[in-house]
Amino acid sequence: MSMIKFAGVFFIIFLQINCNNDSKVKPLGKKIDKEIYDLIMKECLSFTHKKVLVYYMDGDCSICIGKAKELESNNEYSKDETKFVLMAVTNNINLFKNNMLVAKFRSCVIIDQSREYNTYLPLHSVTTIDEDKNIINQIVNY
Repeated sequence: MSMIKFAGVFFIIFLQINCNNDSKVKPLGKKIDKEIYDLIMKECLSFTHKKVLVYYMDGDCSICIGKAKELESNNEYSKDETKFVLMAVTNNINLFKNNMLVAKFRSCVIIDQSREYNTYLPLHSVTTIDEDKNIINQIVNY
């Protein structure tokens, strides 16, 4: 096997391991912590929506940024009263902010430098929260 083929196979295996899409929907009925909900509302002051869709992601992952843009686009045309929020952890805030500008991201973006949200929301998850702080659904490993 040539070195290029070996590198290609290795890269595909690497992507399968690190970017798995083994999404799982968690059971409904949990409540999100009031402090976390209030922090989201404080960061995204223009909220008048009944539900919040939160994508908690790794801001250093370019594939995740693409997924976030897709979620934002899908949510813009949604008929229900759901507001999209992107929440990210990142090691390079300036690069992440630049990526958001390049992607023309219009939704509320929260950078979680302290990783405090990770206590309540799993990384790489999409969580829908209603105004009563109920988790309507949560997809992990998105």
